[in-house]
Amino acid sequence: MNCIRKFFGIAVIIVGIATASQTWAQESDSSSAPKTGFLPTVGIGAAVLNTVLGTNTSGVIGFQGYVKGSYFFTPNVGVSLGSDFTFRGHSLASSTTSAPFLDIPFSFSFSLPWQTMGSGSRPITHLGLYYAMPLGDYSGDLDISSFGEKKAYLGLLLSHDTLFKVTENFSMGFNTWLKYGLVSAFETSDVKYFDFGIGLVLGF
Repeated sequence: MNCIRKFFGIAVIIVGIATASQTWAQESDSSSAPKTGFLPTVGIGAAVLNTVLGTNTSGVIGFQGYVKGSYFFTPNVGVSLGSDFTFRGHSLASSTTSAPFLDIPFSFSFSLPWQTMGSGSRPITHLGLYYAMPLGDYSGDLDISSFGEKKAYLGLLLSHDTLFKVTENFSMGFNTWLKYGLVSAFETSDVKYFDFGIGLVLGF
């Protein structure tokens, strides 16, 4: 129950950030030209709140780097597909273990066109799914072999980018993300990962 409350609490925070930045953009000069078409982004950050559901272990802070391509059919609606390289792990007392994962997120994206407010801003909210694939073995001094063999799994994704225009073809800003594993990440036990992260994003 605490994990469910945490999930919805963080989701509310992300939605709040998204709503605030969307409102900020709306209150700017709406005469800016709409932006449709392809928007590639790259980012780096860390999952600062990792929770492991179904075990007595805690999560660890995990690095994440990603590339993503978004295509906007209109200034407000598009789709996105990306590739996230991230680490997930477990900690118990002073022992830890972690493993690299490749996440493939695919989502619907909702945005406002560039608005004039200082350097300009473009808020983008992504809602969809991700497919997480383990890339290697867990390494560290914590033994989690009792969980069984690791496996790929599907999860729910909610993320938000706020980009600030630097030039016509370059922008930078920050992003937040929430990833919730819908199924177990292991073959013989019900262990799910819950990630909340923050980072920096560059748009081209």
